[in-house]
Amino acid sequence: MQRVGFFVVSLALAACLAAASKAATTVPTDIQQPGTQPGEVAPLERPDQCDNCHADSNKGVELANEWRGSMMAHASRDPLFWATMAIAEQDFDGSGDLCLRCHTTAGWMDDRSTPTDGSALTSADADGVECHFCHAMTNPDGSEHAGVMNGDFVAHDGGSPAKGYLGSGMASLLASDDKAGPYAYPTDADPPHGAVGSSFHRSVDFCGSCHDVSNPAVGDLAHNGGALDGAPPVAQSGGLGGPVAGKAAFNNFPHSYGVVERTFSEYKSGALVETLVSEYATLPADLQAGAILEARNAALLAGQNGDYADGTPRYYSCQTCHMQPRVGKGAKQNGAPVRDDLPTHDMTGGSYWIPSAVTYLDSVGKLRLGGGMNATQLDTLAAGALRAEHQLDIAASLSIGKYPTTVVVTNLTGHKLISGYPEGRRMWLEVSWYDDQDTLLRVDGEYGPLVDGNDQPIEVIDPATSQPVQVHSILDLDAPNTKIYQAKPGMTQQWANQLIGLS
Repeated sequence: MQRVGFFVVSLALAACLAAASKAATTVPTDIQQPGTQPGEVAPLERPDQCDNCHADSNKGVELANEWRGSMMAHASRDPLFWATMAIAEQDFDGSGDLCLRCHTTAGWMDDRSTPTDGSALTSADADGVECHFCHAMTNPDGSEHAGVMNGDFVAHDGGSPAKGYLGSGMASLLASDDKAGPYAYPTDADPPHGAVGSSFHRSVDFCGSCHDVSNPAVGDLAHNGGALDGAPPVAQSGGLGGPVAGKAAFNNFPHSYGVVERTFSEYKSGALVETLVSEYATLPADLQAGAILEARNAALLAGQNGDYADGTPRYYSCQTCHMQPRVGKGAKQNGAPVRDDLPTHDMTGGSYWIPSAVTYLDSVGKLRLGGGMNATQLDTLAAGALRAEHQLDIAASLSIGKYPTTVVVTNLTGHKLISGYPEGRRMWLEVSWYDDQDTLLRVDGEYGPLVDGNDQPIEVIDPATSQPVQVHSILDLDAPNTKIYQAKPGMTQQWANQLIGLS
């Protein structure tokens, strides 16, 4: 299916399923999770309030505008979110609460996540993952700042030292209106709000709070908690309903049950997370490229050979790549300091086409939430889409050998490419085939065999077996090395040196 076709079908699916979804008026205990609960902290401040200081502070480095172009800011407008939540609600009534917890943080924290189809949300909840939510987060292990976690809803294992439950939006928020971030205000600034220094905001665990997703109902009700056979047993109640204290989400680390998405676990299981940016030169040559190289060059701006400007060691973390530092002011007030290590707030990933879907649905008045977008929102969203394309461009590198041609794709992200889902995803190369007269036979970016001008599969000789094989354009990046063989004599090929999509 062409990408345009997928786009149209996805929008239709979103509209149909959203209309057909079920909803629970009370969140079942099978779906509830630890962490700060709805109504336990004061209503989160809206991003428009943050704009008063954090928009238009620097040419090209505006924190608020960068955030507005990110999928964080549009997580509650995303049509795929609404479609998949509708499917989840059909499978298990009340499960939408798990989705809303991350996709509309203010709506969830302010107790508007029931009914669990999101029908109680208001236009004020349309800003997705908001500034105040992230800057109120604390480490759930309680090691630095105390967040609000009451009764059975403590999001750590209770050990000494405690280990936090990282995943599925189990956030622990400050009780005060103070904003937490990597700088220890107000030592060199005078913000109009309270502020506290937080090392957690530089930790990969901060991002893991949402970017590992586990289904608590599967964890509590499925065979072995939805874990693979042979994995450690999951502590679970095994029955519908009942007190939260016996549920899987309250007795296990979230990575151990009910697998949905695993970006954080993928990254934590690799070596890059333990590599200092200052150790860039020690990396294998094929890793000194793309996203890793770009992140390193940005980190050098701090003048500490890759470490943070205050001397704290900087590892190749989520923030190092997705919040690259720039030189600039964090606020537009005259007294705000110029920093050599100001984290950008674009948080760009690979969502290059969802912004187009959001923009189109807004133009025809079909956004499920957050319609009537203004010019700033639309402009920043378009800019975010361009950043996402660039992020995909640098996510991997190619090396092309001699006959028989071997194309090796090197993943430069530190997690799966594309990341997240246990069944994996695939990216493809755009392959342009020409005959010996340089006549274009076909440009193929889809799964399946390449074909010639007569729509016949192109076969090449596998030098290892001397047998003909069909040439496919798909590259499975879960494989260590992926080979596409040289066409038989008389045929030449041109490989587009970019990754253009996923299947």
